[in-house]
Amino acid sequence: METEGCYRRQAVSEWQPIETAPRDGTEVILGSLAQTYKGAPVPPRVTIGYWTQDDEPEYEYCDPYWMSWDGGFTKENPPTHWMPLPPPPEPPGRAGL
Repeated sequence: METEGCYRRQAVSEWQPIETAPRDGTEVILGSLAQTYKGAPVPPRVTIGYWTQDDEPEYEYCDPYWMSWDGGFTKENPPTHWMPLPPPPEPPGRAGL
């Protein structure tokens, strides 16, 4: 559908404030602005991650927080923005259907 294709392009083209991100375990693209920690610069970054869930056994002794596949964010240097993951690639000949 034309509308669906338009939605997909828009959904992955704009960063949104982290406060609007889903907190249900959905994987999203996380980003952070350049920050500092104890006076040292922390560069901006982009990674895939998700909000941890209280009912996950490995996090039962931790407060929920943003976990990413490259090590996670911290309270001192949290993600500042997010966007949905793009849809997976289409097989040849099926693009746009």
